[in-house]
Amino acid sequence: MLGELFHIEKILEVCEKILYFLKINLLFLVFNTPILLFLGTVLMTPNLYLLAARYQMGVKDYLKGAMLLTISKPALTFGNIIAAVFILMLLEIRAGTVILFMASIYGFLIVFMNRKVLGILDRQAEGVEK
Repeated sequence: MLGELFHIEKILEVCEKILYFLKINLLFLVFNTPILLFLGTVLMTPNLYLLAARYQMGVKDYLKGAMLLTISKPALTFGNIIAAVFILMLLEIRAGTVILFMASIYGFLIVFMNRKVLGILDRQAEGVEK
């Protein structure tokens, strides 16, 4: 009688669906965490290069700065990915000692695309030092 009054079967059915949904999402996140970490590291790598070549900081500061640049400047992050894919396409066409030339092109493209960000960071660094 109380079951009919409160529709316990329907409530239990909804709770079961919610728990199933949460379990599936949790399993998805647990099993894909290494892949997500790898992709995040790949996206942050060009920014790590830029910060390491230009500034003297601790490892945590490099990682924080690279993560901040990756998230706050998505157009530059997308451009960095496109430059890396372009260099990989060139490597497929012409492998061998040309890799050194392609690495220098990649470095130039990264610095050229991020020159505005580097200028802003330099001005802010000068303001902090004064």
